[in-house]
Amino acid sequence: MTNETNSTITQMLEDMTFSDLLAYLFGSFVVGGGILFIYMITHPDKVEKWGSIFYKLFFFFNKRIERKAVSSDIQSRLNSFIRNFKVEDVLPYGLRFRWVTGEDFDSYVEEGDVIVIMDNHRNNARNFIKAIMAYTSQGLLPNVKDFLPSEILTATEITLQEKIIKEQRSDALKIFREEIIPQRINVNTEIAKYQKKFHDIALFMGCILKQTMPMISQ
Repeated sequence: MTNETNSTITQMLEDMTFSDLLAYLFGSFVVGGGILFIYMITHPDKVEKWGSIFYKLFFFFNKRIERKAVSSDIQSRLNSFIRNFKVEDVLPYGLRFRWVTGEDFDSYVEEGDVIVIMDNHRNNARNFIKAIMAYTSQGLLPNVKDFLPSEILTATEITLQEKIIKEQRSDALKIFREEIIPQRINVNTEIAKYQKKFHDIALFMGCILKQTMPMISQ
């Protein structure tokens, strides 16, 4: 485009009033919309193809946003619990997420964080339950858990998970108590026995230390 052409366009824009500009833009929009409408009618196959592409892009970015919102919410609630109950020594690791599709929940420790592998569930209460269970399976007392009998460790996990859920996501408590706890304690009656004893954090932490210290000192 030459300098003369640029000057002409610039002069035209300067001479236009705001109303003229609006009328020009509206006219362009109407003409463009009309052309697009005609194209959509005459090329339905192309419209379907591009519609599919745009839908996939929207779904991809929308799913990423949704996952980020879920993970941030869970992290915030967990951090709030740890801070309010001063259990940094009990749950020393941070929490991060790795999102997958169609896989069961799992977790592992990496660079001071528990990485929870999860697929987003539409029910956020269930997301919270599964994430907390995956987190505590790796993040609870990492320096002590190997010295604990399996029944005490499992009872401790259940008690702490229930406490976190009760304090931070009470709408998930019924699901946890009716669906999760029975499955875990029915495997071993000893788990149920210890779980009933651990009514609060101070009590079950005292029991843990009492059981663990002799083993550590050996």
